[in-house]
Amino acid sequence: MPNMLDLIRSFPRQIEEGYALGTGIELKPFTNIVVTGMGGSGLPGYLLKSYVSSRIVLANRDYELPKIVDKNWLVVVISYSGNTEETLAAFEDARRKKASVLAITSGGRLHDLCKKYNFPFILIPGGLPPRAAVGYLFFSLLRVLAEQKVISNPQKEIKSAVSLLKKSKIEEEAQRLAKKLKGKVPLVYSSERLSVIAYRWKTQFNENSKIHAFSHTFSEMNHNELEGFESKLGNFITVFLEDDKDNKRIIKRMKIIKSLLEKKGYECIEIKSKGKSLLEKLCYTMYLGDLAGYYLAEEYGVDPVEVDLIENLKKELAK
Repeated sequence: MPNMLDLIRSFPRQIEEGYALGTGIELKPFTNIVVTGMGGSGLPGYLLKSYVSSRIVLANRDYELPKIVDKNWLVVVISYSGNTEETLAAFEDARRKKASVLAITSGGRLHDLCKKYNFPFILIPGGLPPRAAVGYLFFSLLRVLAEQKVISNPQKEIKSAVSLLKKSKIEEEAQRLAKKLKGKVPLVYSSERLSVIAYRWKTQFNENSKIHAFSHTFSEMNHNELEGFESKLGNFITVFLEDDKDNKRIIKRMKIIKSLLEKKGYECIEIKSKGKSLLEKLCYTMYLGDLAGYYLAEEYGVDPVEVDLIENLKKELAK
């Protein structure tokens, strides 16, 4: 298996290759969409929820689908390995509900079931940690939805996003960020617009850097989590993911909160999204967070690929 840095650096290429993989898929008519998956395979559902405004999009991380889902919905079942037990259970739930089903996987049981029941599927390259295959998983789905006329053709945005990732000095920024984060517990905040990215940063710090990290959104965190800063029970550092298209009141709230926290002695880091379109901004901030998680793992001297506790859990569940 390639090292994690090589896998992360493959993201721009995955975007283009993933988009090419999603062509020629035939689906039954549907009204709205639910994407079901766990971990890295669940992330595309939340990315899609942020990106698509023309349909109701739900993201599901459970053994069962939301009760509202019926035969008029498209259920996108994503399991990179094809063997995730929660996702396979959700697949069976979709089949019982007679929903339109599309699977995205690299093989495994999910691939076998799709062939057995004649459900459409996208087969993506195998041999990667699921969290390092998001380019394939998400952009193959975008291609399907573009061909189904659910979204407008995103090729121009995709081209700009890939160009931005290749030309920016993003690795240097990630390295500087990792040095600031070392020895601290990151609290990653964003608007709802970038909430999927804040959560992605949290999970990449968990899996790659082997540390606890947390995420929350504005302005909900102003109504609860903010008071937690009165007690310094951890060595926290706050990271604000900022977007110039955020609601003006959110932008004002972020500025005020940073000032309040700095007065209390907390370090605050501002990360500004780059790009013209929402898709570019999602790609840029996700790529930066992935790289920061890798370089933080380097700072700690840990292997960002291995996830021993997760694998041990799976072994115990299989008994």
